Amino acid sequence: RLIDELARDVALQRVLATGLRDDGPSARSDATAWLARWPDAPLSRRAAAATVQAFGLTLEDDIEPAQEWIATAKDWWHAVEGWYGLAWTLYIEALVMLKAGNYFAARRVAEEGQALLRRHLDGHPRHMAMLHAVLAAVAYEFDEIDRARDHAERCMPRLAESGSCDAVLLGFLTAARLERLARGDSAGV
Repeated sequence: RLIDELARDVALQRVLATGLRDDGPSARSDATAWLARWPDAPLSRRAAAATVQAFGLTLEDDIEPAQEWIATAKDWWHAVEGWYGLAWTLYIEALVMLKAGNYFAARRVAEEGQALLRRHLDGHPRHMAMLHAVLAAVAYEFDEIDRARDHAERCMPRLAESGSCDAVLLGFLTAARLERLARGDSAGV
């Protein structure tokens, strides 16, 4: 039994690593295989695999199944009070909403994630920065330039050191757009 638990947890670490490498197809297939192999694993571990499953589907632009896995992961994280995992799941949900073109939902979810970070994780600045990147992009799309600039200023110092690829891209793209608005077409390039 101990050997199976170790094998399960090592396999889960590999699933998580695949997700962190932004390898959508592998993340999805690895998470699917892990969940099938260990359906009775502790809920926190299944929640982590479900989060990677949702992220893999998001990277493949498979929005509806990603949303279903997000809902499952959120339920499981809530059940075990896994606040850090839930914060990651909310960040992924915000990305899904952006990809689906639902900017209002992306904003709502990112703000929900920030509230969770403040309430349970002392504001976790690195994770907060990823959510600020989402909020900066949304504010820019809504032509809320001052708000976009505020979010961009909050996220940029942290993204370079530890942001996910999507957050880094959102942050730098929004910062470049804001720079172009402030200084003209040749700026922000």
